Amino acid sequence: MPIVGTPEPDLTQLEAETETTTGKTMPAGGEMLPEGKIDSSWDRTEPLITAERLRSQHLFGIPLVSAIKDPITGRYAVMTDELINDMIVQAVSLAEADTGMNIFATSIVERVEYDYNLFKQLGYMQLKSRPVSSIESVEVVTANEESVMTIPLSWIDTSYITRGQLNIVPLTLITSGVATTPGTTSQGAGVSFLLAILGQRTNIPAFFSVTLTSGWADNRIPRIVNQLIGVVAAMEVLSMLGATYARSSSHSLGVDGLSQSVAGLGPALFQSRLEDLQLKRKSLIAKVKRIGGLLLFSSNV
Repeated sequence: MPIVGTPEPDLTQLEAETETTTGKTMPAGGEMLPEGKIDSSWDRTEPLITAERLRSQHLFGIPLVSAIKDPITGRYAVMTDELINDMIVQAVSLAEADTGMNIFATSIVERVEYDYNLFKQLGYMQLKSRPVSSIESVEVVTANEESVMTIPLSWIDTSYITRGQLNIVPLTLITSGVATTPGTTSQGAGVSFLLAILGQRTNIPAFFSVTLTSGWADNRIPRIVNQLIGVVAAMEVLSMLGATYARSSSHSLGVDGLSQSVAGLGPALFQSRLEDLQLKRKSLIAKVKRIGGLLLFSSNV
């Protein structure tokens, strides 16, 4: 029972203040493409490419029919939408391998080392996952996975997290303090531990544990990334289709001393289109890497 004259605490307001201080997620400042966008009359994202769009945009005029008849039905096999959609899904994985980026939203826990020379630059960290759409938590974790200190998300600067750059800017130190979770040390002990460790070591492997979301959420991916997926899927389709033309590229017919020979391109039928797609794929990979800050430059300056 509360003391007379003392107002009961507003639990709703207290929970709101706690959530603001500790945070549940720290999204990027503005949209991810273009970086920092807050409004635009043109949507640069779209759903994953479909079989119908793959046919019209990347395989226009190419009949997706096998050159070999099915020995049971006696009919030529036709690439169905189900098969093409499956190859599109595979193309997503291939595009991720080509670029080193996550396309669909994925929850990831990264362990980041403590480097004195980097940390003194306002807690600079370079995450491996790209692109990063939000930060869920940043903790100091021991080797046995015990959380020692949770850094408030209000300290995390997300201006450049799309490219994997994270900074700790404790400008709210006086008002918010250090958040703790069950099983972690208190604020004073956590800060003391952090300062003691950082003051004695110049490098500690896997010191920070960063929980983040990498990729584009809600099946909305940049158009340029979708184009890369379409190119990769089209190459896989043409490669599979070209194999059915490999058995014979020419044939002849002879009747009563008369003969006729017909020569075809065989598997080279789609070679020109495959070469065009290969050049386009290489160009798109470089452009998509630039979005996540993964394109490296070197010079002799």
